[in-house]
Amino acid sequence: MIPKKHERHMKNDARITTLETTLLAMNANMLTLRQDMNANMLAFRQDLKQMSDKMDTKFEIMDHKLDARFQKIENKLEEHDKKFEDIDKKFDAIDKKFDAIDKKFDAIDQRFNGVDQKFNGIDQKFEGLERKFDKKFEITDLKFEKLENKMDIKFEAVQNRMWSNFFWVMGTIIGLAGLIAHTQHWI
Repeated sequence: MIPKKHERHMKNDARITTLETTLLAMNANMLTLRQDMNANMLAFRQDLKQMSDKMDTKFEIMDHKLDARFQKIENKLEEHDKKFEDIDKKFDAIDKKFDAIDKKFDAIDQRFNGVDQKFNGIDQKFEGLERKFDKKFEITDLKFEKLENKMDIKFEAVQNRMWSNFFWVMGTIIGLAGLIAHTQHWI
């Protein structure tokens, strides 16, 4: 670099200071980028935790609903047990009550069939949810792999650029040192 007539020569210390400042700024930018990536990863993990908590709540609600339904069924069975005890006490009315009992058993069977169908529906829903989550996790894994590859490529490019700049600066310094040595007749 040849200074103009009205400019002063830049000293080597000033040039080194300029280079150090530039390198420190680049290092700070890379540190900020890494912090941003860490913050984004933390936010993603928190989102996954919230989704997990929501699913746990839904499972608890389903569990309470099923418990209530089973309690109703148990109550009805207890009622039937009382009726059977009344039948044993009243042999005279057995013929008349068999028809009513058959009807009640049919209703219970229909209810059990309904419960079985509901369980089958719930199982299908859980399998569907499991497939959806598997797909989402696969997609998320692919996205993270892509981001990681991009970051590796960018870091490698920055590193190559820094080495290139370092060699250029070192070449410039050596060239200037040779020029100064030549002008001062040291060589």
